[in-house]
Amino acid sequence: LGLILIACSVAASSTYEIERAKNNREFVINGNRFVALTFCSGFEQGDRVRFVEGNAEGDCKTARIMNIGNGAQCELWCK
Repeated sequence: LGLILIACSVAASSTYEIERAKNNREFVINGNRFVALTFCSGFEQGDRVRFVEGNAEGDCKTARIMNIGNGAQCELWCK
């Protein structure tokens, strides 16, 4: 049971690099395209983010990311 809990907590805290960012609205993370629900300031190409909701695979309707460097959060449509 201890190993299962460790594996889940590691997966939940994975970070990803923003590979592309366009106009604070379109982002490529983990090879998947995401579009901001509104406008996301504080997110640039090269920033590290963590998925608070949804996932980096794009298997979601919406997602929320948090910028590791500045704590900013953004809601995204998964594409």
